[in-house]
Amino acid sequence: MNHRSLRSIYLIRFSIILFLAIILLLLTIVSINYGSTNPLIYRYRLIRTVSVILTGIVIGFAASYLQGCLRNPLVDHYIIGIGSGALFATYLTLLFTANTALYLTSLNAVIGGLITLSLTITLAEYLGGSDTAYVLVGIGVNSVFSGLSILISYMIISRLSIPPILMLTGSFINSSVRNIPYLITALSLTILTYPFLAKPLNTLLLGDIYTKQLGYNPRIFRLISVAVAGISTSIVVSIHGLIGFVGLMSPHISRLLLKTSDHRFTTPLSGVVSSTILLATDSLSRIFFTKYVGEIPAGAVASIIGAPFFISLLISRFRAGRID
Repeated sequence: MNHRSLRSIYLIRFSIILFLAIILLLLTIVSINYGSTNPLIYRYRLIRTVSVILTGIVIGFAASYLQGCLRNPLVDHYIIGIGSGALFATYLTLLFTANTALYLTSLNAVIGGLITLSLTITLAEYLGGSDTAYVLVGIGVNSVFSGLSILISYMIISRLSIPPILMLTGSFINSSVRNIPYLITALSLTILTYPFLAKPLNTLLLGDIYTKQLGYNPRIFRLISVAVAGISTSIVVSIHGLIGFVGLMSPHISRLLLKTSDHRFTTPLSGVVSSTILLATDSLSRIFFTKYVGEIPAGAVASIIGAPFFISLLISRFRAGRID
């Protein structure tokens, strides 16, 4: 492939990313400006929209890192149990301490998320490390910690800023200025590590031996990737709860649009796609559903879209013989 052809391909990929970024910008403008012009309500919509976008980018980047370093397109922070572990640790903090400071709940959420991540990876690798092993172990771990979270939520319901069901399904109704620095911290962690992880993740897709031949240590870069994904998404979960399947979909959509698995392009687009999906579902819930049934959590709407996507992905990989 000559230099001119390569430059044309890069230009097309950048154009796709830019186009979707413009769609996200337009959706942001609509989300902020649609509704009452009351200054307080407008300010709340602004904060909420910013929270949704930051959360979406973090989830998209983290999912891209996880799918790349584990060489498994069926994983994201929700499926392999990071989210349920982080939520369990958040609830446990509120149960045993009177301190509901966000820094404490976020810190413990990170610990909980990393513990469940380690548990899932260890058990899945023990069972052979196949796509099926990760999915089944992740579902098991997710179910256990989600169930424990439900039990604890009844004991601490008076200390929660929003009803437990909203945390279990992911909601932005509790968006506030005090949450923004924590979301920015999670975002910074994913974005600042991106330039150092993109190329090693590309080599990991081809196997550990190839990665070593190019001078990268696969163990170190795999550890960094899962740690970044685990820490950043755990912070998000401690604030807005469990948001499932958005992370799973966004890397697949990015690879489909760009026709490549190159993380230099798919990872940032995954963040844009994830934010767009999340903002669209949150806006849909806030603008339309509220009039009839009250506000439906954005995570619930996203799961309605994402779960069939996950099932179709499983079926397609099974038919192709790429899942055992």
